[in-house]
Amino acid sequence: MSGEDLQALPPTISVEEAGRILGLSRPSAYAAANAFLETGDGIPALRFGRKLRVPTARLLAMLGDDARAEAEAGGGL
Repeated sequence: MSGEDLQALPPTISVEEAGRILGLSRPSAYAAANAFLETGDGIPALRFGRKLRVPTARLLAMLGDDARAEAEAGGGL
């Protein structure tokens, strides 16, 4: 996913999309999101009823300053 793609992401994304960005399978992404809800470790997630959403800013922060700088500069990840 390029920096332009990261810039274009909405404020929250699906767990599946977060998993694709991180290179995780769908089951692994959901396991990591549920682990975050239980322990605070994993993919940062918010629960809205039965839906899980991942805050884009927290995901980029988790990826580190290099990913955030690339997104802001419009470069590739």
